[in-house]
Amino acid sequence: MKKLRLILIIVFLFSLLFANASFNKVRHLNYSIIWNDSDNNNKPVTSGLYFYRLKTNNFEKTNKMILIK
Repeated sequence: MKKLRLILIIVFLFSLLFANASFNKVRHLNYSIIWNDSDNNNKPVTSGLYFYRLKTNNFEKTNKMILIK
């Protein structure tokens, strides 16, 4: 099976980066990533509309999600 690089980016409105996860050598087809609703400094973020981008070698998808606390 071909190894892929997987990147997950979560941003708030106005393009503030809150989370960035990168995984090398992904081998399985199914993965779960749990975001603990904190930013890169481990500070909690507010409720609101967030966008996430999932990227691999040959795939890229941007979607929105709502965080409700």
